[in-house]
Amino acid sequence: MKWIFIFLTIFFFTQCKSTKPMIVEKEEVIKKTISFSKSSCFGNCATYKMEIYNKGFVILDALAHNPMQRGIYYKELAPSDFEKISQLQNTIDWTKIDRKYMMNIPDLPTTELKLYFKDSTKNKIVSSNLNPPNEVESMYTLLHNLTKQDKWIEVQKKDDIINPNIMYDRLQVNIDTGMSIQTIETAFKEYGLTQEKRLSQYMNLWEMSYDTSKINKYEMVVFLQRFPGVHSARFNRKLEVRE
Repeated sequence: MKWIFIFLTIFFFTQCKSTKPMIVEKEEVIKKTISFSKSSCFGNCATYKMEIYNKGFVILDALAHNPMQRGIYYKELAPSDFEKISQLQNTIDWTKIDRKYMMNIPDLPTTELKLYFKDSTKNKIVSSNLNPPNEVESMYTLLHNLTKQDKWIEVQKKDDIINPNIMYDRLQVNIDTGMSIQTIETAFKEYGLTQEKRLSQYMNLWEMSYDTSKINKYEMVVFLQRFPGVHSARFNRKLEVRE
């Protein structure tokens, strides 16, 4: 009898523990620190736009002539890469860097660098197509080399970018069974993320909307995908009628 009582006690507490709701604290506010882009040329120049964030990840819009196919991607930066980028950003005296270094040569692609600081009065934009200062060129090289790395995670492929049935203001968000949808709403309250309806009685899958004036659509998807307890996040789409 004693052993039955002990077994039932252990079973009871084990069951209680397994069904305890997942509690996730709100993360530090995510802020963009760098925007970097390269325009097209008459040849096969790599064309893309990337955004780097203070949490150590980057979102890439790969437009043409990149190692990966056309699409939207993101990746977590290696701590060493993020440290190099941050250190260079904060050690260059940007007050001595001009706004433009441009030559009137039509075929040269334009590189644009935007830097964001805690003190927004120090924010800087540098555009060039030829012979920027050495320290700026070093930053260009460091950022461009990120596109040559692997482990990029696809957010949206080329065909979906031009698909008219994609609903960019609606998301399908699949979360852990132990997490409440209110946890997600609270964590992303500043973006107006709100549940619309549950999409499955078997999965913790929800349709959600957000304020498109407060956050870029790809940022919203990536921020959600990185959040603990979120299994997947993607844009919803209109039902396609089959003939």
